[in-house]
Amino acid sequence: MSFIIKPLITEKMNNITEKSSVDRTFKAKTGAHKGEQVTKKAHAKYGFIVKPEANKLEIKSEVESLYNVTVESVNTLRYAGKRSQRYTKAGLIRGQKNAFKKAIVTLKEGDTIKPVTPGQRHKIIGTFEDITASVPEKSLVYGKRSTGGRNNTGKMTVRYMGGGHKRKYRFIDFKREKDGVPAVVKTIEYDPNRSARIALLFYADGEKRYIIAPNGLQVGTTLMSGVEAAPEVGNALPLANIPVGTVIHNIEMRPGQGAKLVRSAGNFAQLTSREGSYCVIKLPSGETRQILSACKATVGSVGNSDHALEQSGKAGRSRWLGRRPHNRGVVMNPHDHPMGGGEGRQSGGHPRSRKGLYAKGLKTRAPKKQSNKYIIERANKK
Repeated sequence: MSFIIKPLITEKMNNITEKSSVDRTFKAKTGAHKGEQVTKKAHAKYGFIVKPEANKLEIKSEVESLYNVTVESVNTLRYAGKRSQRYTKAGLIRGQKNAFKKAIVTLKEGDTIKPVTPGQRHKIIGTFEDITASVPEKSLVYGKRSTGGRNNTGKMTVRYMGGGHKRKYRFIDFKREKDGVPAVVKTIEYDPNRSARIALLFYADGEKRYIIAPNGLQVGTTLMSGVEAAPEVGNALPLANIPVGTVIHNIEMRPGQGAKLVRSAGNFAQLTSREGSYCVIKLPSGETRQILSACKATVGSVGNSDHALEQSGKAGRSRWLGRRPHNRGVVMNPHDHPMGGGEGRQSGGHPRSRKGLYAKGLKTRAPKKQSNKYIIERANKK
């Protein structure tokens, strides 16, 4: 007789598993080691929906026999059934959510259970080992409203947007104008609004600010910005003071404007040479352009470089990010899209937008744009 109905593969359960599968170091608040740094060893946790009559010993023996692991402990929770209702075009639909029993199984250190569903089997997401705080600094966040692609009258103006998890916006210091004031890195944190990690700085004068966390930045490191700052990872200084050949990110386009270029995970640019009052920068796109030497940049590359390797594994993860299903033009009707219509499957001709603009190869940059004179070599020029 099987006591396990199904493995509980939910995002919440996965978060529990991922967080518990990494050794955690923290300061003990109570007990014999109060005030000392204590390391909590990794023990992976997994959830299962089990039969109501199953006890802990039966669940333990079945998990061990099915997955060839050693179970250290089993916790069970009972969820009562409840009535549910929802409104549809057909009217009000009433339903019943059945009662069920959940078991959270803690495995021996080093043991893991392989994912058993397609959404988990093909999922590749970044680890959170470098993150040291789970709650943002309250003085540097505010509630972020999402429009769902609607304007002020409720009309959909942008397609394929909607839903998603609630977010709080973290204020990021892209200007780094506190010159000469040392700052200590207090935490490395997750930011739902960008692919890179962010670092919380405590300045010597008591002010707190977030910055984009560069690769290799550690908690406790002292950072500086300004002309006197050394060209070390995380320090922000004018391009004139950065040695030629240095890898940089968070680059300003005008002095004092704040960083506009090279801000996403894993990206970096390189300072290749100097020409008068300008520096020549090679950007991640392959473009080479001139930028005023008075503009600031941060030394190092942006952290979380594994972000490019991520695979969502399932459509639901896109919905959590606020992305709705995207319709291809070729499956639409002729009056909906230039590539729509036709009997059977049609190739659709040249890829283009609903307005008829070519999607591949059409140059959209203004030919007389004022900043064209600063571009030495265009991006990915063959």
